[in-house]
Amino acid sequence: MIASRGANESVSRVLTIEKWLQERGAKATLNIGSGGTTWGSIRLDRQHTNRVTVRGDAAHLPFADSAFRGATLTDVLEHLPAGSEKEVLREIRRVLYPGGWLLITAPNKSRHMEWFDPAWWLLGHRHLSLTELEEMVESAGFSTEFVGSTGTALREIPLVWMVYAVAFTNRMVGREVFHVPQTPADEISPDSRGYTAFLVASKERGR
Repeated sequence: MIASRGANESVSRVLTIEKWLQERGAKATLNIGSGGTTWGSIRLDRQHTNRVTVRGDAAHLPFADSAFRGATLTDVLEHLPAGSEKEVLREIRRVLYPGGWLLITAPNKSRHMEWFDPAWWLLGHRHLSLTELEEMVESAGFSTEFVGSTGTALREIPLVWMVYAVAFTNRMVGREVFHVPQTPADEISPDSRGYTAFLVASKERGR
């Protein structure tokens, strides 16, 4: 396995990302906004945890040009201030090798998925469509390799609510007492019907 998962990380989305990284043979990679995940040679986040190796800001990455073969930005882009995405994506592009890749996931944008997302109601949690993601990466100088989605709404929406309930309960108790049940990895489909938008882009050589 590439990564171990915390109590609230063991949902199908994370397993799907891990499977994709294994198949890609990911090496010398940067995990941006890593949170509780542990894939990546370097794991960067603004908040310090025992899984974060570097504290930093995605808009001002503390790395040299062309330092990484690949990068992941999983469920991070939707948390950035609207309009700042291009700046962050250009900064990621700067630290990638020519020919390097970027994997992005985000909650897929559709009305029923937004309605059933508790964070959309409570916090204004954004969802991004496949078209929006593709436009963002290409405006930052990337080329899109693949865009699609993963996860069915019927399974993922109850899991999202369960993740929030478990996180809230564990916080109230003060330790990890409850865990989200593990679910199998999903297939990545080249359509827009899945709960999670999934995009792979690359930094073209010579650009």
